[in-house]
Amino acid sequence: MGLGMALAAGCPFRLMVRAAEGELSAIGAFAGVVIGIIIFAQMLPWLAHVFAPYTYHGPLTFPQLIHSLTGG
Repeated sequence: MGLGMALAAGCPFRLMVRAAEGELSAIGAFAGVVIGIIIFAQMLPWLAHVFAPYTYHGPLTFPQLIHSLTGG
């Protein structure tokens, strides 16, 4: 959302107000936000599968940390 909001010149709430006022560029930007949300929702299962090995697996103890850093 960061780059899209920079290109749309405002935060999402300001974008919705401008779209409600009928500003065509804001309506187009808001449509882009909705399309992006739909694409992200469709990709979420795949993303969860890809990043699952890197997610939190409980507390990391100091010996586990040393073991992971030294490879031993």
